Amino acid sequence: DLAAQGQPSADELKLLEPFRKNLPPEVFGPAWTPAASGTPAATRSAQRQADALLKSAGWIVRDGKRVHERTGKPLRFEVLLQTADDEKVGLALRRSLARLGIEVRLRTLDTAAFRDRLNGFEYDMTLYFWQNTLSPGTEQLLYWGCEAAKQEGRFNFSGLCNPAADSLAKGIPQVRTREEMVARVRALDRVLTWSHIMIPLFYSGKDMIAAGGAYRHPARTALYGNVMENWWFEPKKPN
Repeated sequence: DLAAQGQPSADELKLLEPFRKNLPPEVFGPAWTPAASGTPAATRSAQRQADALLKSAGWIVRDGKRVHERTGKPLRFEVLLQTADDEKVGLALRRSLARLGIEVRLRTLDTAAFRDRLNGFEYDMTLYFWQNTLSPGTEQLLYWGCEAAKQEGRFNFSGLCNPAADSLAKGIPQVRTREEMVARVRALDRVLTWSHIMIPLFYSGKDMIAAGGAYRHPARTALYGNVMENWWFEPKKPN
């Protein structure tokens, strides 16, 4: 319910308009949606688009490597990871970008070393999960605010410092109605998604569950999705 949807509402535009000069024009149009994926054709199409964008920015392929056309500097970066499971995601990214001539190095650290690097913003790219609720509050400023981008130990790991995101996040705890909160959070969602500061992962609109016929669940699904604690067992009645 809090995700940006379709065209921005009048309330969202009212919040966004003062920051138009600091925002991509796409923020004022349809909500961001992920590119099609999952098939070889979709993957090739996306990589052709990525290749065109890189070339327009001066990054060409020379001897199979992506380099800057003026300096010859190779395009490479490191991904900081914490677990073996995270490595699987990193390896998939590395394989995809290798096809574009981009070199990706993976570095997996133990929990203490990973957290130390994370707190000090010492990484090129990392994998992280932000916890959110359907009643967001002050934590949004720690995720996206300008001060948090400069304070070690905070959670603004992208380093985003945008006046619109800062103002929208700062105002979330002060809203007085549900309608105000929805408009403000959806506006913030537009700013974040069109800023391209991260690659969203692991989304599915469905929960896949296998259960025997004697298990029952409420007809209406909870807002947070399936909650196994509200299922029950209903054995067959004897004949």
